[in-house]
Amino acid sequence: MQDTYTKGELVEIFEAMKRREMDLANDYMKEGRDAGAEWHRARVSLLKELIALTEAGAL
Repeated sequence: MQDTYTKGELVEIFEAMKRREMDLANDYMKEGRDAGAEWHRARVSLLKELIALTEAGAL
């Protein structure tokens, strides 16, 4: 694992994580496991904030 990342690399990593979390949330919803789906949606929200902060240069 590298010690430093460019802004673009961080955004790519966070976007990939966001997609995985959205997929997991959808899977939980299909199974009727609302609490699990909500937990993954909360992680998606956090990742969206991280992406915005990274793009703004705040990280």
